[in-house]
Amino acid sequence: MIDPNSALIPGATVALKNTETNVELSTMTNADGVYHLYVVRHAARDRLRAHLDGRRISTLIHYPFLLHRQPLFASGARSSLPIAEEVAGELLSLPLHPHLTEEETHAVIAAVLDFEKSRNL
Repeated sequence: MIDPNSALIPGATVALKNTETNVELSTMTNADGVYHLYVVRHAARDRLRAHLDGRRISTLIHYPFLLHRQPLFASGARSSLPIAEEVAGELLSLPLHPHLTEEETHAVIAAVLDFEKSRNL
């Protein structure tokens, strides 16, 4: 939500939905937040990442190693956590930093939407 002065209202839920692809993202605003990651979950993460890389859009995979597979937890840890393993293979961090321009933001959005359109052809 935006107040008349074009500022986000703290504590408001902001939801965006692309009606063509049904991709929905939501977040809660927080004036005290320090946002440094914009992480999305996508079943075709590696293909999306390659698509964005082809458009010179940097992405990262944060925390690529699951804790239960680390040597420290080798004894006594569960050998398989299927949901964590599935999700870990689908997370991708999109560009988010203080110097990201509005033009660059729109380029990221357009590239993700183009990827979705090409998948649905």
